[in-house]
Amino acid sequence: MDATPVMQCQKTSILSPTNRPRFFFGVAINGVLIAPAPATPFIFEDQNTGEFNWDWVFEPTNNQGAGPDLVGLDCASAHTGPQGYHYHGNMFQWIEENIQPGLTTDSIPPAGPVHVGWAADGFPILYRFGPDSSGTMKLLEPSWQLKYGNRPGDGISAPCGSYNGKYTNDYRYIPCSGDLDECNGVERDITIDVNGVNETFSYFYVITDAFPQISRCFTGTPNQSFR
Repeated sequence: MDATPVMQCQKTSILSPTNRPRFFFGVAINGVLIAPAPATPFIFEDQNTGEFNWDWVFEPTNNQGAGPDLVGLDCASAHTGPQGYHYHGNMFQWIEENIQPGLTTDSIPPAGPVHVGWAADGFPILYRFGPDSSGTMKLLEPSWQLKYGNRPGDGISAPCGSYNGKYTNDYRYIPCSGDLDECNGVERDITIDVNGVNETFSYFYVITDAFPQISRCFTGTPNQSFR
């Protein structure tokens, strides 16, 4: 998979201009699709018209459970939909059973990067840890935080109440507040084994503990096959 050069100012969202999912983010090394964005019916519904307000989509990993308005995810933050089995967030069970026991909760960095997938733009996806600017492995933190205060909606056409993580739009990106950029990645050289050959990439994404867990945008140009 060929990675696209990093140096571009415009990020590419996995969502369309109307916030509908238009790209899968990538694929895990086990072949399972990575698709963090929700789809219907997990969207705020206008109480008068019944129409979906796509500015306010549920954040799947924060709305887990069985029943109305809840997303049924398994212990790998995944479920089956029209596109087949796919991950919405941190793949806990799969990591523990197939990659390294304890890696989902351990605060001690592994000896080297743990490669768990490929993004649609060709860059590797690492799990939780990665090298800092000096090359030392560390737990990498996102630069997204919950907004303060209350949502602007009236509870009829848009949600009201405090920003609590129920909706993806409850979060905002704060540059340099964490280790990673808006797309939950970082421009930094990394060398990983690809089919028995060491390859170096100039950028990588990270699956993080906190939101967004999985990136919602691309730094490079996504391959159209991921639509």
